[in-house]
Amino acid sequence: MTTATNPRKDRDVTVQNIDYNATDALKAVVVGHRITSREEVQEGGLASIRFTLDNGVILEAREAEGGCACSNGCWSVQSDGPLPESVITDVEVVDEPDKYGGESATLRMFVFSADQRFELVTSEGGDNGYYGWGYHVFVHRAETPTGD
Repeated sequence: MTTATNPRKDRDVTVQNIDYNATDALKAVVVGHRITSREEVQEGGLASIRFTLDNGVILEAREAEGGCACSNGCWSVQSDGPLPESVITDVEVVDEPDKYGGESATLRMFVFSADQRFELVTSEGGDNGYYGWGYHVFVHRAETPTGD
């Protein structure tokens, strides 16, 4: 089981795990918001990319470690391209299987903004059917203090 640490040290945070290809769940998080920052971090030997939205929510894409000496179940994460400056209007996830028919693929998450398509996350990896397919996505939401 993969867990996420609290990137917001100033308050309590609830963390939701979303499948990388759960388009409707991803849309519910990002559509109608802007990305204000992107940060690459290393925790526990795994790389993550954290996107902070204008409402304070953090969308985190974290590489997956298969848990064995081979590369099965291991998935990288990268985000090198430009970020949208306007409000996000849609999300698309694309799985591109290895052109040689192997057990690997490139996974891409795109967001749409101002009639443009932006590649938000690229992940490369593979699996033999045992360790897991895809990278991890976490949503960090700051808890709202309740008045006493």
